[in-house]
Amino acid sequence: MTRDRTTRHPTRRKFIATTAAVAGGAIGIKAVQQRNLILSSETSSETSSNVISNAVTTMPERVLGRTEESVPIFGLGGAGQTPLSKPGREGEALELVETALNLGIRYFDTAASYGPSEDYLGKILPEYRDRVFLASKTARRDRDGAWRELERSLQRLKTDRLDLWQLHHVSLPEEIDRLFGGTGAIRALEEAKEQGLIRYRKIWV
Repeated sequence: MTRDRTTRHPTRRKFIATTAAVAGGAIGIKAVQQRNLILSSETSSETSSNVISNAVTTMPERVLGRTEESVPIFGLGGAGQTPLSKPGREGEALELVETALNLGIRYFDTAASYGPSEDYLGKILPEYRDRVFLASKTARRDRDGAWRELERSLQRLKTDRLDLWQLHHVSLPEEIDRLFGGTGAIRALEEAKEQGLIRYRKIWV
């Protein structure tokens, strides 16, 4: 993967004004597993290639931020108490992802720092790539560090693009200064978008 060594990067105001605002939800493990018991008899004969097309269709959808993407109001997050972020829990994690797909979930959120989450998602989602909205994050504040994490995220997720890439938990004014500095991570976001590796970008606070 080549990096375009461009020198252009946006102002704070322009970036914040044009970035996508994301309100992805997270589904609880117990609720998902209970619903999966109800659906198991209905979906047992389906092949994995048509799980999404035959999933529950009653879940409300909303347009995501300033994008034109319509996604279900619930999404699956890769952190917290789910097995997705826990080493040695691959079986449970893959079952959770399959269950989410059966329920009609199409928004999947992860991050480079969420343990094995990206690796687990990369074992299931590539088959559904054109039908899911895939988001990840970097906590790096420098351009080169952010690029390295993006490249690793794409490899783990087994995809050539992210729908959304976010600068993770930006909390302090000095972080904004560093992000928008000459070697700040904002440059990686803009370069990746220009190269088609990400579709939308956001500062995650």
